[in-house]
Amino acid sequence: MFSSLLLWVDYIHSCQWEYTLDFATLSEKAEITKPTLTGLIDGLGKQGFVERIPHPNDRRKQLLRLTPSGLRLLEQMLPSHYKITGYFMSGLKAPEQLDLTKMLNKLQEFLLNIKYEGVNL
Repeated sequence: MFSSLLLWVDYIHSCQWEYTLDFATLSEKAEITKPTLTGLIDGLGKQGFVERIPHPNDRRKQLLRLTPSGLRLLEQMLPSHYKITGYFMSGLKAPEQLDLTKMLNKLQEFLLNIKYEGVNL
């Protein structure tokens, strides 16, 4: 779950949105399906790291906002995360890194959806 939160923060740090993002944009940027994202966000919300707020222009939509505790956690985790990830990926060429990232995202999506299909491992 933390890796998804890190992806979110990476993206919103590059925006002007005060740590707020809609589901569709996050799903697209993190390359995660919306049902999988919903499960991840539910877990992060229960832990107090994100909250859902009404969309200001569309009552059918919700926005996600990083909470102060979520931001504090990220500020603690990001330096180590980038250092470790950089070290692990340094043995791969750029196209290989992209391929690996796509495969890991696909595997993560599959594993997260297992519980929704009633399978217990």
